Amino acid sequence: MPAISHHYLPQVYLRRFTPRDNRKLLWEFDKSTGALIESSPKKCGCEDYYHAFKRNDGSLDTESIELDLGRIETKIDSVYEAIRMQRPLSATEWRAFHVFAGSMAVRVPAFIDRFHKFASDVLEHGFEITKTTPEFIKRSQELGVPPESLANIKATVDRDFSLLMCLEAMHTPIELFSKMQWQFVQSSGANNFITGDNPVFHCVPDRDPGSIFPPGLADKDVEITFPMSRTTCAVGAWRPSKVLYRNVGDETVQLINSRTAAASLRYLYSPTRTAKEFEPRSKQAKSK
Repeated sequence: MPAISHHYLPQVYLRRFTPRDNRKLLWEFDKSTGALIESSPKKCGCEDYYHAFKRNDGSLDTESIELDLGRIETKIDSVYEAIRMQRPLSATEWRAFHVFAGSMAVRVPAFIDRFHKFASDVLEHGFEITKTTPEFIKRSQELGVPPESLANIKATVDRDFSLLMCLEAMHTPIELFSKMQWQFVQSSGANNFITGDNPVFHCVPDRDPGSIFPPGLADKDVEITFPMSRTTCAVGAWRPSKVLYRNVGDETVQLINSRTAAASLRYLYSPTRTAKEFEPRSKQAKSK
């Protein structure tokens, strides 16, 4: 049977955020409603027909993207094993990590929705100009469309187009990630790393986030955070890194978690229901 529920966050990834003694338990926090529920990797990070698109013949393809992404996901196990053993990654494992991180940057709803809105705005703006030209008005009349009805005709980008374009753009973050320096920071305290529906986050620390020109991945001061499991987060930067593995305390874990929470579109995931990011803002303010 064709796949119906498509994971934009792979189960092989989400299982890394479950408790050690229960790989089927995952706590899901909905930022839009404030609801915190007990769930599982199978039920989280997915939407029905998320990776489905129409072929040229009009039929619905529910499997091609799932199969392509599955080939990426199956290569990440050896990377997790290297991290667990705290050993250097081989060239093949580094490639698997870069591809996996690059895919996770573009396959999520936040990235696709942002591109879809931008592309739709550009198309709509161009169409508003085009439909005022004499040539377009004349052709519309020839097709039986009266000029007065043109104002009600809008243009928008098809969601299939946005999905395919975003996945096609995967090679850009992959190439940049392969040139950056990476470090795996590991929690040495009581707190766990959380993840969310937009886990690959980038910023320039100490730079005003409200800048008219937000930092891109090629910015020399940019820092990438990508939670890999409840105990490990990958951190990428253009500056040299002296060590591949580094233990960090609760303060750093909370800083990274706050970035993950801010970047998420709607959902956050944790092995426990006590993550600080799940607390109401008023309660967080009182606890500081």
